[in-house]
Amino acid sequence: MTEESDSYDKRTVDRTDSPDPDDMEYIFTMGGPFDETLVAICVYSDDLDRHAVTKMLGVEPTDAWNAKEPHTVGKRKRTAIHDWGKWYLTTEYSTEPVGSKIKELLNRCTDDLDVWRQLSDKYRVCFEIHGRLLNWNRQLDLEPDMLRMLANRSVALAIDVYGPWGEDDEGEE
Repeated sequence: MTEESDSYDKRTVDRTDSPDPDDMEYIFTMGGPFDETLVAICVYSDDLDRHAVTKMLGVEPTDAWNAKEPHTVGKRKRTAIHDWGKWYLTTEYSTEPVGSKIKELLNRCTDDLDVWRQLSDKYRVCFEIHGRLLNWNRQLDLEPDMLRMLANRSVALAIDVYGPWGEDDEGEE
């Protein structure tokens, strides 16, 4: 052992010099749930019939269009025409737990599992979870009963995560 490391080992720390918590800078929080989420039921197909989907699920969508049908997209409300159709029903972005949002959407739709299976046999049906992060590390937990509810309806699960990057940051948008 060198003289330098020996002196280090015997050194004591004066705990009275600890910083005042009010003077400490918040850097980030690790772990925990997504900061905000939006949940959507989405139905996609090249030959989607948005009126038939509405009738089958028993609820009006947040928005819907058939293939090659003009519709508005984005915050700027630009007109787009796609080769595919989409029907979707969403919640708002909030800090409410994802499981509660999934249940909210399912409660608005038919509970007839045969209808869900018919829908998923004809179209691509999925639940989309959009998560917003204010930091680099968050976690999404779905309980087995929630996963069972989705599986019983033969729907896929898609998770889209958006990081904290903005125009002034180095991250991609």
